[in-house]
Amino acid sequence: MYEELQKTIRELGDRKAGWVTRRDAAEVLGNLARQSLAALDAHRADNDVDVRMAVARALGNINSPPPSELTDRTYSLKELVDGCAKPGSRTVEPHGKGYAIRVNIDDARGQAVYVMPHKRRDGTSLVRVYSYCGKPTDEVLNWAMRSNAKLVHCAFAVEPNGEKDQVVLVNNFVHGKATPAMVKASVKEIAFYADWLEKKLTGLDEL
Repeated sequence: MYEELQKTIRELGDRKAGWVTRRDAAEVLGNLARQSLAALDAHRADNDVDVRMAVARALGNINSPPPSELTDRTYSLKELVDGCAKPGSRTVEPHGKGYAIRVNIDDARGQAVYVMPHKRRDGTSLVRVYSYCGKPTDEVLNWAMRSNAKLVHCAFAVEPNGEKDQVVLVNNFVHGKATPAMVKASVKEIAFYADWLEKKLTGLDEL
């Protein structure tokens, strides 16, 4: 199957081939793309966590901007989060020095993802995207460290939240390198897995 796919891709790019061959190749690839997206979308909430992670990685890679769309433009924090808004699914609200994005996971649950400016000790300005998951226990931290190897747009860490430490899902972008598409992909993955872990740890929905 992979060999046939590569052959079809080559046919589409072969400008010496007839237009019928190239047209048919484009139609085949389009049908495959639609079927693949439908199959991935159907398994966003698969019962197996490894399958869900693989689906999220695949969809994240598909949603990432192609190299031709990447520029040296520096986006403001507002421009980065505005692209995350989606009526009925995600709302963006000011929060402190940054923004809180309220993400609806399903009809019953949601998750708050924060997008904040952050400056490292070396002076590097970052855009930090994160969400709180729950209390760090030895079992949870062991699982989280293993899971980090499978995540694409974030990683588990431990951060203070008030007077208590909490497990967080976090992704840091160097300010000036992030694009709205990158932040949106990070917000979606962080919301999904932070809500999953929060439900597993507490059974609560602390949106």
